[in-house]
Amino acid sequence: AVRHIDEGTKLHGRKKYKEAVTAYEKAIEADPSLADAHYNLGLTYYELKQYRLGLKAFSEALELNPEYANARYMLALAYGRLDEWNNAEREAKSLKKIDAERGDALLKYISEARK
Repeated sequence: AVRHIDEGTKLHGRKKYKEAVTAYEKAIEADPSLADAHYNLGLTYYELKQYRLGLKAFSEALELNPEYANARYMLALAYGRLDEWNNAEREAKSLKKIDAERGDALLKYISEARK
């Protein structure tokens, strides 16, 4: 599974997002308990502007690790991209409990974006 994550990360870095999705999916298939695989899959979907699929992947990472600050941050951003500001704000408030600085910054961003 780790080998697939590494491969996906390299592909993502080269902007080969569809190939990266396949690598992360293989990692999840090999070991569904790896929060990083779900998170990285979410990041790749985010880059592909497939925000709903990103939401699913970030949520799965958070089910495995509720304290995963990066997944919570990206979940809020993905909700924002879908103009689901109440959901984005809820996730930003949850993030604030884990990472106060980033949570506050995200809440400020959401407040501005809603205007």
